[in-house]
Amino acid sequence: MGDQINTKNETNSYQVVLNKLKEVTVEAEKFVITAATVNLPLAMAKSISVILTQPVYVSMRYRQAHPEYSPLVALEEIRRENGFRGFFNGMLASANKEITKNILYKGITITTAPKVAEYSVTQIQRRYQDFAPSPQYYLAKVMMAAGLAASVEATLGGVQENWATYSAFARGFWREAWHQPSWGKTTQFLFKGAGANWWKNFGNYTVYFGVKDPIRKNVAALYEANDPKKMPLMGQFTAAFLVGSAMALIAPIDTLKTHIQKPKGSNESVRQLFKNTHDKHGWKGLFAGVEYKMALMVWGWMITNFVTESEHVERLSIGVKNSLFGSSASSPRNEESVIAANNLKEDDKPRRRN
Repeated sequence: MGDQINTKNETNSYQVVLNKLKEVTVEAEKFVITAATVNLPLAMAKSISVILTQPVYVSMRYRQAHPEYSPLVALEEIRRENGFRGFFNGMLASANKEITKNILYKGITITTAPKVAEYSVTQIQRRYQDFAPSPQYYLAKVMMAAGLAASVEATLGGVQENWATYSAFARGFWREAWHQPSWGKTTQFLFKGAGANWWKNFGNYTVYFGVKDPIRKNVAALYEANDPKKMPLMGQFTAAFLVGSAMALIAPIDTLKTHIQKPKGSNESVRQLFKNTHDKHGWKGLFAGVEYKMALMVWGWMITNFVTESEHVERLSIGVKNSLFGSSASSPRNEESVIAANNLKEDDKPRRRN
């Protein structure tokens, strides 16, 4: 009898391992399909749109770096220093940032971070029963996911962000990095403003994970659409405008980052720079350029919505899935069967004898 129980235990263990491998295969297929149908088109769309958005981006950086300038004075300064070409300063750096971010890690970050956060918070809640009751539970998950995503973005995209900000004012970013006196100084220069960049990304991802889906669902209900992906064009624009506007509220952190990352930028800590900027220019100085930032965020979210949240993406995903993996590739039904297989029937589990 004992041999039979051991044999059944080994069979169940083998089945669990097999089901886990199937889950990994499903996730790998999802990653390849997402990369081909979402990440690559999004990277191409955003990098091409830099041609239109770079003048707005440069104007925003000038306003942030010079809070005393009015919008018209900032435009005149850009033209005076570099002519019309000045409005397209750093276009290569901005395009590189969009391509690198959207192809390499953006998609993985926004899908993996919430799962890790939910698992971690759930484990903590099981151990400490009074931890994070709802709605604090939801807030804890959002903030943990935002922290993880911000850490990934600040690490993998920190140099690209620094390059893009520096290049909005002048050329020579890589030349200055090369002429640093030591490798340690070079690393410090490349990741200058990493703290402010982390806080900026934390704010962005907090808004993304916290309010994006509720905003889209409420806007969809407003336009009597059961699925946010099926909203009319005006609904997509409204959702993008609201999400982009919410993200623009973290403008003060982006302003501080610009002060640090611009050529010959500040070496003060984020806290000290915040205090000094507020003392000198008030909240108006911290929110300098917010009108440009809001325009950029709304435009970016419009592109993201149309590329990632529309119905044609599902059709394209099916085509890529069938081309790469065949018709037997993973589908929602197959995924449900894999998950169900993990839940072994009660009759299959070994029972203890009294």
